[in-house]
Amino acid sequence: MAESDHRPAWQAGRHVFSTLHVTAEAGDAVFVHPNTVRYRLRRIEELTGRPLTDPLTVADLGAALYALRLLPT
Repeated sequence: MAESDHRPAWQAGRHVFSTLHVTAEAGDAVFVHPNTVRYRLRRIEELTGRPLTDPLTVADLGAALYALRLLPT
């Protein structure tokens, strides 16, 4: 699967982290329904092979998303 196919899932993940895990607010931030945010979070779990219920996974993913923001575009 191409990297661009994963972009919506990572965008949703970033917004969920920034809204303290409130899917309705994250959905508003990226203009999608909260169920779409939930689907994209499941996709992140599938892509990484790690559950988002694990605090270490959440910390690692948060750090990775922050690092991505620091990269030049």
